[in-house]
Amino acid sequence: MRLCMSIRIEESNSTKRIICLFILFLVFPDFLFYTLGVDNFSISTIISITLLFVFLRAKNICKDNFLIIVALFILLCFNCLLSMLFNIEQALTFKVVLSIYSILIMAYVSSCYAQTLWLCSEEILKRSVFYLFAFLCLIGIISILLQKTEIIHDKSMILFPEPSAFALVFIPIFSFCLYYTRGGGLLLLYILSLGIALGIQNLTMLVGIVISVFVMKKITIRQTIVILLGAWIFSMILSDLDISYYTSRLDFKNTTNLSVLVYLSGIERAFLNFITSYGLGIGFQQMGVNGEIGIYQQILAELDAPMLNIYDGSFISSKLISEFGVIGALMCIFYFFYFSRFYLRFKKSKRYSPQYILAYSFYMCFFIPLFIRGAGYINPYVFMLFSSIFLCKYHAKNILMKSNVQIAI
Repeated sequence: MRLCMSIRIEESNSTKRIICLFILFLVFPDFLFYTLGVDNFSISTIISITLLFVFLRAKNICKDNFLIIVALFILLCFNCLLSMLFNIEQALTFKVVLSIYSILIMAYVSSCYAQTLWLCSEEILKRSVFYLFAFLCLIGIISILLQKTEIIHDKSMILFPEPSAFALVFIPIFSFCLYYTRGGGLLLLYILSLGIALGIQNLTMLVGIVISVFVMKKITIRQTIVILLGAWIFSMILSDLDISYYTSRLDFKNTTNLSVLVYLSGIERAFLNFITSYGLGIGFQQMGVNGEIGIYQQILAELDAPMLNIYDGSFISSKLISEFGVIGALMCIFYFFYFSRFYLRFKKSKRYSPQYILAYSFYMCFFIPLFIRGAGYINPYVFMLFSSIFLCKYHAKNILMKSNVQIAI
């Protein structure tokens, strides 16, 4: 397997092609799941990523990327062996084996995807992401208008089953655009994004926007007031703003709100499964099959929602800690360590390549599905994390190569 190049060589990737590649892994899984009625979101994700691989026309992955995939395979196999200590019959079911293959496929395709983006020209990549952002904003505005006029009576968003699914795709793209937008365009970006978040009434999107602003920009108090006021007016024009939605999701004493109960159940089951498995974890894809149920899951059952997020724990770190134990907890700590490190080293005034900004946006915004709202391992958000890791490796190699060239000169 040949070594990948450290210095980027631009290849002829058109804007339309790059946009299509983005849509295939960001939007198409939700389209298959919601609009076409595919039973399982993981299956729709794998279908989308398989199509993405076909369109990538990928080359061989580099040796370092291949070693990362091998290490991931070893980790999954080791965890499956540990899970045999608790339930040997469930340790290697068809679902478990298929999930292992699916995650490895995701990792491989994400390395190919990262390579394609790295070889793409900077101007085409920037233009593609901005077009994608405009497309997502259009979906958001149309969805608000459809809900306001009662053409649709639920909170679905055309291609997305719910606002949170839309938010998890929107936030990293918003972060990328945030870095490159200046002046009046920046104010418009804030107002438009916050207006959509308030209009669709989604706390996940609001939190994601706030995190994005803090990791990408430094804003003054006056700017904050103007942005919030503008977003408020914009959302009032598009929708009847109901503040009770946000207060109900911030009330952790509320024992009837399903979103609150699901989140608390994820925390509770992660703790119980960690303790009862002595830190080993209950095994890969065993959450909801083995392990503890907890009080909050029992309350959900009493509210006729016994299966709500029972296999996923509402956010990814809950599932990681439940199934991988100490290793899962270390993964979360490792992520947060690099989150802090990237944030402290990131200079708002420094010029970075669009490839690095995209990787930075993908990585930093993974904070939302990891700790706030996410589902399982096989989804576009984990694919974004893999892609960010491989893009960062290309970026680091490029810097090293340039340093060596300067030393040689």
